[in-house]
Amino acid sequence: AQGRVPEIERRLRFGAVLRLRLLLEGDDLAAARDRFATQPDVASATILADGTLELGFRGDDAAAARLLADAIASGLPIASFARAASDLRRKS
Repeated sequence: AQGRVPEIERRLRFGAVLRLRLLLEGDDLAAARDRFATQPDVASATILADGTLELGFRGDDAAAARLLADAIASGLPIASFARAASDLRRKS
């Protein structure tokens, strides 16, 4: 995940961070972000500097599959959809 560690940890507490790349820009990308933000399993939706959408996600794999299927069915041009790898390590 990208950002300050406390913010990343807060988002990760929701279950997972999903990263999506859509074939959209500008207002269209912002509208897609807003659409994802209204979904019940999405805790946060942010557009990263490279145009990737990052979602704080509370659901399980089945909920992620439904989220993806619903987005595709609504016509969103999704080029990639994956859980973000976490390399956060606690130091003792």
